[in-house]
Amino acid sequence: MMSSSPENQFAQIETDIESIPETRRVRAGPLLQFIIRILKSPSATSRLGLFSRYLEELKKDDNVTKITASDISVEKITEIFRLETNLFSQNALWQLNPENNVKAPKILYEHLRDLRDGYEERSEATWRTAIDIILIQCCKFLKSQYAKASAQSYAEAPATPSNVPGHSPLQTKMPLKVCAESSISAEITHPLNSDTRIVVTGRADWALGYKGDDAALLVAIEAKKRSGIGRGEAQLLAYLAIIRENRRKAGKINTTTQGFYSDGEFFCFVAVRNDSTVRRSPMIDINLPHGLDIVFSFLVTMLDTALKSTPTASPTTPGAQQEKEIRNYEEEVWAQSYELVQRSLAPPDSGDEDMDDVVTID
Repeated sequence: MMSSSPENQFAQIETDIESIPETRRVRAGPLLQFIIRILKSPSATSRLGLFSRYLEELKKDDNVTKITASDISVEKITEIFRLETNLFSQNALWQLNPENNVKAPKILYEHLRDLRDGYEERSEATWRTAIDIILIQCCKFLKSQYAKASAQSYAEAPATPSNVPGHSPLQTKMPLKVCAESSISAEITHPLNSDTRIVVTGRADWALGYKGDDAALLVAIEAKKRSGIGRGEAQLLAYLAIIRENRRKAGKINTTTQGFYSDGEFFCFVAVRNDSTVRRSPMIDINLPHGLDIVFSFLVTMLDTALKSTPTASPTTPGAQQEKEIRNYEEEVWAQSYELVQRSLAPPDSGDEDMDDVVTID
């Protein structure tokens, strides 16, 4: 009688493993399957690779669930981070207070026009470069405004021994650092199972903060192709929730995080506030009348309010005013900058289901 082939022997062994009582198979089964794979491998090199992978599997914590920001839905983010959101509700839509509207500088219009003339209009390089150009001009504008306010305040201050350069109510620094392709992550207890932890990871196209660690980040930005811009909302919200969670764990006074997602022409601004509520702007098209001015104003205000949420980065000189802004951030900073959209948002027929609320704000 001829002996069975190795293939048949392996098949029989695997069948026998399945017949082991479950209480024993849970512990012994994976090891036995690993031994079979080693026996089947044709060389010492492949056997070593199998062994290394098995060790990596053993290192994994069974009580940790890993999720990437690019694969998560708004509903799942809301559940995991316990956010209060209905991004498409009338009550969740927000806009700038009218006094915060400013006109985008002429140079910004010129640079974007040059970009459209010189680059393929729908390429990835074009819309990423457009966002970079807008971001650079916003930072430049804000730093200039700080310098003007500082000089004016110093000139108007009464003559006292303390009235010396460097002690004006507004500093001229712009401490926000822009980090491209920034890897971020947060670990949080599962909302339905306290024995399980969830690790959410992602790579924000841009993240802005005042230091290198995750707890010092304040703003996140996500760039998407026009065809995928609808998915940018969930991805951006995941980044903002990660940043907020890290600030919360670090004991920060204010945990509000802000950002936007865009394809370089359409922009939507989103914020997760101290009280876990989420706010979302209407979709803004920079090609419509005043569209670029609105985006520019929104981004300038977003950066300014982000800076004023923490004493480490605040442009306001340490003292009573800064303390008031930090401790009463919602009333002193946020409410002075933003408001809910009060009027009806009747969307135009854009022919794109992801652009279902494109509006201009007067």
